[in-house]
Amino acid sequence: MEQRKIIDIFISVILAILLWSYVINVVNPPQSATVRDLEVQLQGMELLNANGFTIAGDGKYAVDITVSAPRNDLAGITAANFSAYASVANLSAGQNYITVNVTGPDNLTIEDIRSQKIQVYVDELIVGEKPLTVAYSDPSGDFEVTVLDKEYDLVEVRGAKSLVDMVTTVRVDVDTTQLEIDIPQTENLLGIALDKEGNIISNVEIMDSSIAVTSVLYKIKNVPLRVTYSGTPGLGSAVDNFTYPTRINIKGPGEILEAIQVINGKPLNIEGITQDTTYKVEPILPSDIHLAKSSENPYAKVVLLHTGEIGFNYTLSEMEIVSLPEDWKLEYVDPEMLISVTAKGDLDVIRTLDASHLQPLMDLTGYESGTRTVSLGTVNKIEGVTLTVEPKILVVKLISPEDENSEDETSEDQNETQQTETTETQQTEVQNNG
Repeated sequence: MEQRKIIDIFISVILAILLWSYVINVVNPPQSATVRDLEVQLQGMELLNANGFTIAGDGKYAVDITVSAPRNDLAGITAANFSAYASVANLSAGQNYITVNVTGPDNLTIEDIRSQKIQVYVDELIVGEKPLTVAYSDPSGDFEVTVLDKEYDLVEVRGAKSLVDMVTTVRVDVDTTQLEIDIPQTENLLGIALDKEGNIISNVEIMDSSIAVTSVLYKIKNVPLRVTYSGTPGLGSAVDNFTYPTRINIKGPGEILEAIQVINGKPLNIEGITQDTTYKVEPILPSDIHLAKSSENPYAKVVLLHTGEIGFNYTLSEMEIVSLPEDWKLEYVDPEMLISVTAKGDLDVIRTLDASHLQPLMDLTGYESGTRTVSLGTVNKIEGVTLTVEPKILVVKLISPEDENSEDETSEDQNETQQTETTETQQTEVQNNG
């Protein structure tokens, strides 16, 4: 009984296998399969470009498709068996949705495209000029690469405006392993568009397929640097300290380099400076000699003594007068006199002063009428500086209303006396003539 059961099970398995084999190989039922990341080809780009537009971004789009076919026909199907395309020929600027069409083998049915509508952004097609930079690796030892010439300073870049605007430079890379000492070499190099972080902007076109750059490998030499200055600081200050790099690294052809013992810098003009100042030093280099990278952009610094002086002249009408009694008059011996006020002290304070800060002052508190000698001062007291007024005193005449009336009466008496004397003289002359 047990043996019979085992035989039945064995027969059932054999029959199932035979049935399965029949279905697979003879009936061959239809099945579905998904093909992923099918690249979409954009058609009509030439017409879109002719209209002054292009596709922003990297221009790469992909879809997934679902296909069905008899099982045997699906064997070995990949994305390479299909073509996906969409037209961009008549799109306008901005966001657009385009329809994706897919073709494939005739024995397959395309049941679904995901997503059949894809979003593209159309941007203005422009050409922009970007600065060219040359990059190279530093050689070992006391040598350095020098770029003697490059075909362009600016390189034209073509593409979507949003991408071209992101490009800050076009870089070419020099292979320093191919350079020989003192022998210039010209290479035609491919440009790479980069953004401000140094990332590659790939979907733009460098208009020149190759850019000629001439480079050479030079030896580096360390030599003394001498820099002088001329001129005098302003506001009565003086130089306290003058510093600059006393040695610099230069590079160039060996024969010329060997003969150089010192490099002079262009003299600096410090005339009129009123604060510590940093200057870019311009070394005077012989022909074919260059600064090494380690000595590029040398600077000198002039540090001033932090004391200074400033002065202004004022007319008598510009002087502030206090405590002149109402209705009194003030007369000057010399109405055309000028008053000079000088400030000396901390340079940071002196630098902030103008004529309004140093206005002279005459204080008439306690003075009686008459001719008086009055001391002069200033309206403001300024911390950190000493103020000097010249002249220190003025002789003035103070006239009260009483003084003025007395002067008027005296003048009238004098006039009456003169008139009486004139009348008497005239009468005497008449009598004499009679």
